[in-house]
Amino acid sequence: MIHKNAFSKITGKILRRQAGLHDYQIMHPTRDWLIGLCFAVTVFLVGAALSAQLYFSNINTTLVMDDSAEEVVVYRESIVEAALKELEERDAVYQQLQVSSGRVSVPVPASSPAVATTSPVQVGEEISTTTPLIPAGAPVPAESLEQTDDTIVPAPL
Repeated sequence: MIHKNAFSKITGKILRRQAGLHDYQIMHPTRDWLIGLCFAVTVFLVGAALSAQLYFSNINTTLVMDDSAEEVVVYRESIVEAALKELEERDAVYQQLQVSSGRVSVPVPASSPAVATTSPVQVGEEISTTTPLIPAGAPVPAESLEQTDDTIVPAPL
């Protein structure tokens, strides 16, 4: 039968444990901060170098208008008149459909310009600015409001 001591000797020979200095400290805050700061500074410097290179490569770029690339639009009166005629025919068909369906639309003449005019409008009844906002038959809440010219103040009950 194998005893505990014999088992320990066998495992010690297998693992070949050596007596030496061991670092039992798991966390190294100073070392970790230095590694993090070096990494951040490296990333910053690489980004700055790439940005500077991109800036200096594009600093003298100017916009040049090439006149040869400009297309000349050709106005063909026959095509425009054919398109207008087709649109007028479509409008006539649409108006016929509107009349046959019972919905009549009043065409707006194209020649009359829209002009805004002002004229006084007669209102059937004058409303006072101190008229209560609550109708006569409605139940009156605890506090009702009365409207004046500039502010809204609570009205007495």
